[in-house]
Amino acid sequence: MFEDKEIRDIGNDAFGLALEVDSFIERYIHSDYDGSLLLSGKWGVGKTSFLNIVQSKINNKKCRTVKIEYWKNSTNINSQGYILKKISPWVYFSIAAFPFILTIVFAIIMGVLSLLKPEGDVSGVDILLWGVVASTVGVLNLSIPSFNMESVYDLVNKFIWWIYRVKKKKILLIFDDFDRLNYKEKNAVYPIFSDILKNPNVLVLVVGDYDILIKEKKDSLFVQKILGNIELMSENVDSKHVWEIFSINIEKEIEKEKIKPSDDDRMLFSEIKELFIQQERTMREQKMLFNQMKKIYFNKKINYVNFSEQLAMVYVFTFHYKQYQWIVKNKDILCNINSTEQEAILNLAKADMGTQFDSIVFDFVFAIFNSQYKNSGIHPSIYNIEHFDNYRINIYMDGERHLTANQIEEIILEEKVEPIKSIFANEIKTREFISYLQRIGINDLEEKSLEVLLVNLCFAFVESDFHSNSRTLFSSDPLERAIYIIIRDKNIDERKLLFNLIIADKRFDLSQKLFILPKFVKKNNQDTLQRGIVESLINKDNLVGLFENKKIKMIYMFYCTYRTNSDLDTIFDELLTLENNRFYEILKKDFKSTIISTSGNYDVLYLQQIAYNSNFENKLLSKIDELEESKRAGLKEMIKEGQQW
Repeated sequence: MFEDKEIRDIGNDAFGLALEVDSFIERYIHSDYDGSLLLSGKWGVGKTSFLNIVQSKINNKKCRTVKIEYWKNSTNINSQGYILKKISPWVYFSIAAFPFILTIVFAIIMGVLSLLKPEGDVSGVDILLWGVVASTVGVLNLSIPSFNMESVYDLVNKFIWWIYRVKKKKILLIFDDFDRLNYKEKNAVYPIFSDILKNPNVLVLVVGDYDILIKEKKDSLFVQKILGNIELMSENVDSKHVWEIFSINIEKEIEKEKIKPSDDDRMLFSEIKELFIQQERTMREQKMLFNQMKKIYFNKKINYVNFSEQLAMVYVFTFHYKQYQWIVKNKDILCNINSTEQEAILNLAKADMGTQFDSIVFDFVFAIFNSQYKNSGIHPSIYNIEHFDNYRINIYMDGERHLTANQIEEIILEEKVEPIKSIFANEIKTREFISYLQRIGINDLEEKSLEVLLVNLCFAFVESDFHSNSRTLFSSDPLERAIYIIIRDKNIDERKLLFNLIIADKRFDLSQKLFILPKFVKKNNQDTLQRGIVESLINKDNLVGLFENKKIKMIYMFYCTYRTNSDLDTIFDELLTLENNRFYEILKKDFKSTIISTSGNYDVLYLQQIAYNSNFENKLLSKIDELEESKRAGLKEMIKEGQQW
């Protein structure tokens, strides 16, 4: 995840906002101005940083600042209590905890009185007093919740405004990111604003994007009636100035790493600059781009990719992810492109991307893959297909704790199972991946990509240690849940998937195919499909190297269930011919099940999953009797537990 640190004080003012801040303070803070004000600017332009500098320069003797973020506390949106909590937390908590405090005070008083009396001298008056105390506290506890506490908080707030007015001190209430609220939430705040603005020493500063605030016609009424003035963010934080900051930070990294950019690096860097300014990138966006570049290039790839080509790919990945996906998917077309093919490629991209197609971005894409920039690079260029993958954004970083939607989409696009295994080895990333499937889903995935994702999830599932032969009523494999979400949401023909993809996939051994089988084809007395699949899978050819399978128990279990061909008995009887130590290891490790219960965990052996008939069972028990005492006793205890469960 990228760092996004606002400017905290004037010492970190890279944009030269000092004069703007001084002017703002003189006009609105250290003046007689009161009422309301909108500080307008789009997301990421630096409004919060501007306000941080304002707060650092305000004379605290003349003004008290209180920051209120309603978008983080929507449940308190119309609460005078929330305003009081931000202005004077100790007063708020004193009122909220009044019954409890009263109980403690009464208890202390009665305790002191008791200590002052002679030992054992308890009169009827004492008992009466304790009864009165208990009754009073009980009545307060029951009645206070029924009071209109908002009225109480409102009165206290007005008293606080009055105190500050007497002290000739202004209160600056900053309502940050107000444009994040929806119309209903904003409408709930209007009465609070109206009450606050009745106090002459209070300045309400609303922070947000004017265009978003008046998006709905009803919202424009708020701007007209509630907001007294509008201030636009300084021109010092326009995209040109923002790029200068980005460029300075990049140059510092280049000098630190002793990188010598080529002429082609400089030319492509200029193209990136033009796009950055044209798209009016903000201060927050330059931080995103810089941090991504630092993480991906300066920390990882500095020794084998060209600087500007990597920056160009990072730019597209960060701000135009759908175009980035298209580039990766069509790398064979883009690499070694010539000018005569550009129009055809543009038409293909338009057809593929529809409304998400952006001609400005694709002009930039052609600049990335333009051969005139590829003559003097220090390292092999992205233009060469064999080196393209070096420039891909390998977004799955082991050091990162979280996953973004873009990262998940890139992992899906990569069509590899290892990143999926890594995700599901981490609880936080697992939740984020499943949440992505539930919220965004896989609606934009092509059928082939969807099938690859599903099969990779299935393979990760059969290789997972989550289930680890355990049985518990409450266990739930997150991989299994992800598989279910895709099948449910896309109405996939589960049986077709099993037949055409999993069974044909050579990564799955016989035992793994049988392990995944019940997830797709349930056992049903009226349906012979599962039996038919088992019959097709358990045959002499597939049983070669039986004990090399990763889940041997599954093969024995399905054979015991269906015994599809008794001619195969001799192959399964090979278990009884194994050397004693190997025989013990297979039973202990591969045939073991673990039951997790409130009374403890139990390792068990189910004979019905191993022995296809009573004759085999007797031979199996005789083989166990041949083992040394400790091993024999351990297995027999597991069999006993299995019979009990």
